Amino acid sequence: MAEAKHEAVIDVPLKKFYETILDFSNYSKFASGVKASQILEENDDFISVHMDLEMIKRIEYDIEVHREFNESSHTAKVWWTLKSGDLFKKNNGSWELTAQGDSKTHVNYSLDVEFNFTVPGFILKNLIKKSLPGAVKDFHEETKRRL
Repeated sequence: MAEAKHEAVIDVPLKKFYETILDFSNYSKFASGVKASQILEENDDFISVHMDLEMIKRIEYDIEVHREFNESSHTAKVWWTLKSGDLFKKNNGSWELTAQGDSKTHVNYSLDVEFNFTVPGFILKNLIKKSLPGAVKDFHEETKRRL
């Protein structure tokens, strides 16, 4: 099992960054390692998403994503849990966002994963820890491109 967190303040509005996070259908265009992503089901309670990643090896899995946008408190949260996948035992994570004025967002990104195959703990932790800043950068750059 590997858990990691990454915090950053980025120079894009909260709502725009939140919209980029929820744009699952386009992840393969801007998120490193994502080969494909597809929304399987969407309703008011959750979004079911199929992900196809290239990490240590090709990994496909489904997650259940929940989202919350609170305009009055200037916060948003997107969190997910693993529904199914042949290589993951666990894949939980979240994006917690807080507006810093009109044009900046405080981002707290966390990930907790465990594979069904043996990966030495220090390698897994290092892989996850290094991937988080890259993910924040990918989503930040995509949001800036959309402004």
